[in-house]
Amino acid sequence: MSEWNLLPHEEATLLRIARDEALLSQEGHDYLPKAPEQADVFHPHEWVLEAIRRAYSMGRHAGAERARKEIRNALGVKP
Repeated sequence: MSEWNLLPHEEATLLRIARDEALLSQEGHDYLPKAPEQADVFHPHEWVLEAIRRAYSMGRHAGAERARKEIRNALGVKP
């Protein structure tokens, strides 16, 4: 597992997303949850969690870059 420096509530949110999507997927695989109660205890594949962590981290980084650019523009600082 890569180190993403996520806070516990961020990690919990991403796990919840993976569990919800597994429930909603309708893929028909036997290992996927079929009911909300099963989704609550479902353990997604590690690669799924890694993909979600990476996407979240990339989005967070892109947002920070955009914010810095907007602040520099507002202050009249040239890139």
